Amino acid sequence: MDISIKTQSDRVEFYVDDKHPQINDNIQYLHLTHAQSLDNASCIEVDLHNCLDYTMERDQILQIAISKLRYSGVLRIYGIDLNMVMYNATSGNLNIQQTQQLLYSGKLSADTYENVVAKLKQAQLTIINESLTDNQYFITAKRELKKN
Repeated sequence: MDISIKTQSDRVEFYVDDKHPQINDNIQYLHLTHAQSLDNASCIEVDLHNCLDYTMERDQILQIAISKLRYSGVLRIYGIDLNMVMYNATSGNLNIQQTQQLLYSGKLSADTYENVVAKLKQAQLTIINESLTDNQYFITAKRELKKN
């Protein structure tokens, strides 16, 4: 089934499970599998949240999300930081069950905070807010206007 969704939405939030969060009427909720259907450069805000942890195509989905941003648009993303999970597991701060829950609870991939930041910078995004809390990273990045 081909689903084509053309939009000029200001704000898009991607989700991965079957139940999308109808929280705010000003946000268009779109399943990750339909990300490509959005017009390029059509969004002021794109929220990926932790979607990348639930796909094997992390880099492709990240590139698609970036392509949907208008210049001066903002991308929000968070996920499990593999380095922190491994550090906490090996130092005894997490037991095996907690580690398994963080890494395997429906997740298909993981990355490090540093690697995600590097990918965003390589894509010419400016990091405007970043934090690493417990075992998760939170990043907000902005697609800057092209400079000649």
